[in-house]
Amino acid sequence: MNREAVVVLLAAVVGLSLVASPVLMHDWTERATFSTEPAAQSLLDGEIPIHQYDDLSQDAQRAVRKSIESPDGSHSIYGREDWPDDFEYATDTVDPGSGWYIADYQGAYYELKTWGDGGFWFVYWAYELPVMGYGFVLLWLTRRAYIGRYPARNMVALAALGVTFHLLGPEFDFPILAPMQLVGAWTVASVAIVLVAVREYTYTRPPVEA
Repeated sequence: MNREAVVVLLAAVVGLSLVASPVLMHDWTERATFSTEPAAQSLLDGEIPIHQYDDLSQDAQRAVRKSIESPDGSHSIYGREDWPDDFEYATDTVDPGSGWYIADYQGAYYELKTWGDGGFWFVYWAYELPVMGYGFVLLWLTRRAYIGRYPARNMVALAALGVTFHLLGPEFDFPILAPMQLVGAWTVASVAIVLVAVREYTYTRPPVEA
C-alpha cells in the first residue's frame, strides 16, 4: 500500500468517526460538576463530611484541585464512568454527604458541591451537527482523492483537523475551549471544508457540452 493510499484510508477513518460523533461523544450527556469556595467557619461543625485531600482517589484529587484552581471555582468531568466514586452527585438539591462536602486542601477548608446532570440527547446532537457535517464532506473528498480527482496530500491537514474535533471535545473533557466555544470553532471549520469542497467540485467538474 503506497503512501497516498494510507493517507486516504486514515482520512476515511477520521471522517467516519466524525459522522459517528453522537455515539463517540455520548459523554457530553453525562456531566459531573465540582464547585468549590472557601468554607465558612460555621460549616465546620461536623454535620458536613470533611474529606482530607490526601485520602481521596487520584481522580477525585484531580477534580477537587482543578475546581479550586479554576477562576470560577468549578470543574466538569464528562462520562459517568469517569466520575470519582468518592462522592455522590446531586441532581436537584445537595445534602451533607450527598453532593455537599468539605475538602481539606493544603491546610485550607473548601465547601465542595458535586452535581450530576445531563440533558436531552437531541440537544447535544444539534451541537454536534457541524462535526457530522465536517465528517460527511471529509468522506466525499476522501472518495475524490481515492479516484484521483483530489490531491491526497491535501487530505492530511483536513484529517488532522478532524482529529482535533475529538481531542478537544467531551471525550477529553474539553481541555482547552469551553463547550460552546468549541461548537463555534467546529462551525467555522465545517464552513471552511464546505468551501473547499465547493471549490474542488467547481474547478474539476467536466465542462458542459454545447
